[in-house]
Amino acid sequence: MTMSGPETSRWKARAAGVLAVLFWGASFAWVKVGLREFEPISLLTIRFAIGTVVVWLLALWTARGRLGIRPADLAPLVGLGLIGVTLQQVLQTAGILRGSASAAAWLSSLAPAFIVLLAWPLLGEALGAGGLAGVGLVTAAMLMGVARTYGGGRASASSG
Repeated sequence: MTMSGPETSRWKARAAGVLAVLFWGASFAWVKVGLREFEPISLLTIRFAIGTVVVWLLALWTARGRLGIRPADLAPLVGLGLIGVTLQQVLQTAGILRGSASAAAWLSSLAPAFIVLLAWPLLGEALGAGGLAGVGLVTAAMLMGVARTYGGGRASASSG
């Protein structure tokens, strides 16, 4: 039996989501390993070079050779790339260099909460009681995880 239409699209979307989560989660550990061999700027340069090639190949493949980027859109795209990717990667790598990969992952889990909070004043997006409760829940979960991992409540095999 072969899948077609929306069923195939759903399967591909789920598979892409799982791969994205796996790559994202593994990146913290791989950066920590990479920092044993490379200086942070060298590691970032290698990561960005590989990422640039992969993204351009995917863009060209999915757009079938026609990207459709207007010249007027280039400056905002570069600015977003510098702020949203480069700055984040530099800060994350610096954090992993000085701390642990798991601590960096815990802190990165707050990104969705910050996005919601920043979208409210910067974009004028509504933030209702459900949104505030979600931000609070994510923040509380992250703080409990960090406290359990790095505080006095560190889990061990014998503590159950």
